[in-house]
Amino acid sequence: MRKAIGAVLLLGIGAGLARGAEPSEAVTIRPIRPDRQLERLIALFRGARSSDPASALAAWKRATGGTRGLGKPLEAAIAALNPEMITEFRTLDGAELGLGLDPGDGHVRWYATVPRDDGTVAAMATALTLTGGGSDPPWNGVTIDRLGPPGSAVVARVPGVLVVAGSRDELPVALARARAGVDDRPPVETGWWLRLDPLALAASGPVCRRRLVEVPRASGCQGAEAVAGLEGETLTIAISARFAAAAPGAATTIDPAWLEWLPASGTVASASVALDAGARAWDAAFVLADRVERADPARDRIAPLRTRLNLLATAAGVRPEVDLWPKLRGLSGSILVDPSGDVAGALLVLHAADPPAADRIATRVLPRLVASYLKGQEPADPADGVQRLARLSGRPLEVTRREATVLIGWGESALAAGLGAKARPERSAAATLRAFWSPTPPRRAGAFWPSRLRALAPPDSPLAQALADAPPILWSGRDDVAGSHDTLSWTGLRGLVRRFLERIPLADAPED
Repeated sequence: MRKAIGAVLLLGIGAGLARGAEPSEAVTIRPIRPDRQLERLIALFRGARSSDPASALAAWKRATGGTRGLGKPLEAAIAALNPEMITEFRTLDGAELGLGLDPGDGHVRWYATVPRDDGTVAAMATALTLTGGGSDPPWNGVTIDRLGPPGSAVVARVPGVLVVAGSRDELPVALARARAGVDDRPPVETGWWLRLDPLALAASGPVCRRRLVEVPRASGCQGAEAVAGLEGETLTIAISARFAAAAPGAATTIDPAWLEWLPASGTVASASVALDAGARAWDAAFVLADRVERADPARDRIAPLRTRLNLLATAAGVRPEVDLWPKLRGLSGSILVDPSGDVAGALLVLHAADPPAADRIATRVLPRLVASYLKGQEPADPADGVQRLARLSGRPLEVTRREATVLIGWGESALAAGLGAKARPERSAAATLRAFWSPTPPRRAGAFWPSRLRALAPPDSPLAQALADAPPILWSGRDDVAGSHDTLSWTGLRGLVRRFLERIPLADAPED
């Protein structure tokens, strides 16, 4: 069993991922009392066909005759999730995984420290050293072993702490961290704690990574923390971020009535966000967009996005600085799927300041933009208040207005789904999205139904059938002077586990 937990740790952090200069801790991850998390995970199997994940995997393998598998790393991790491992998971309490990006080429650098190793991880490291690794020259009197061929991860031991690093060059910082000890233990009873330092993120490597790194930097984020953990049958992830300045319109909240337009059936994801209509908020949004776009060196001299949008709009006879940005109070939307799990359309709801503003957006701003820049435009007089604007990727693009609300539908039934949800509350996702709100609405909220997305759960598969009756993953977020606070929550996991195990082949354990 000691080898199993060592294998899980070493497989999880990988071998030979990094090379190069001294690492900076852009991301720090720590398990806090992971033994309690394992206890709670196993408790989800109470009353199910198997008592824990490891026994479920073994029973499935027996039932399928070993002809099907999940891959050795994943199966090794699942095999470690059993009651006998609870005590051994306790040795990982306070362990630390540090991740960074090399400023030169953007490759991942990492190290891990295990301050309470009882010999489990050390034994696994020794086994890897003997089978494919070797010894490296000592560093400042510290013995260093290599876990594979030259260029692989290395391991070092100092009194009371085992240190693993992606390469020899990362050991100095890792050893210093290990000797100093963890003096900033997060105030979390149990769970997985993550800290992000945006200033330590290297803006190098592929363009998509450069842009992703630029998002927290350009927004003024000075740091973020997240805690994930099981409590009962609910998985919760709480994320808090600190910013150099309070977000514009931090006190702005969603109008609960906005959610009434979002359909419940056939929706894979829905969200709503309240906007600050002030000039400062829009200025900050466009500055952020420009910095993210210019993270691509090939576009560092491009004109500001706002300028380009205004020029295009002016050519179409539209004034977004007058007719659009200052008139928006919020956005809501849903992504729709068909019974097979493929995307069937989308609904975007614009919440305007008043009916005249909404009427101008629906009858002048959007039709003119579409007529100027989308091929296949279909001008026509609105029927029943619904105007067909164009066909986009073979699907109709339609718009309509109801009081201060503008609805834009893409797909054969998207607009009808939104109008039907408003007319018949039982068809709306509003009650679901509001289920865990406090008396004060949040600034942003959303829901995601995993069972309805074909890429995650193919229709009629055991996983899709088990997920069908599961509640969605809910998200809500608020802003205040201290920063932003977002929570994702998924409940009903005990029922999900039971239903899934009922739908897969499981063989009885062999008799002794």
